[in-house]
Amino acid sequence: MNIGLVRHFKVNCYTKMFMTSADFRQWVKQYDNSDIIESKFKIGNIKWDKCFSSDLSRVIKTSQSIFKGEIIKTQLLREVPVAPIFNTNIKIPYMFWCISGRLAWLFQCKSQIEAKNSNYNVAYYIQ
Repeated sequence: MNIGLVRHFKVNCYTKMFMTSADFRQWVKQYDNSDIIESKFKIGNIKWDKCFSSDLSRVIKTSQSIFKGEIIKTQLLREVPVAPIFNTNIKIPYMFWCISGRLAWLFQCKSQIEAKNSNYNVAYYIQ
């Protein structure tokens, strides 16, 4: 069985350079619901037997664009959600929010929605 791993196409979502924590939270929601900018993707001679996809629309659309068979959708393949590490009305660079949120997840800070040590087990689903 061949399994491919592909990231979604570029997301059509405007990003402000500076954001408050509330702005960043709103941007994350907007990003998760934004459309993709479809591009040419050459799969070559690779034949996939199955395609597993996150259940987010941007990933489903990307999968449908490059795979013509059945697509098995699951929230188990979603990106780890990111959240601001603290609340503030001060506008801070967008990249700070992204990087600090990922580091907070890595170090299992309570500010994040999902912890690094969550008990998700994807292996049972891919059989």
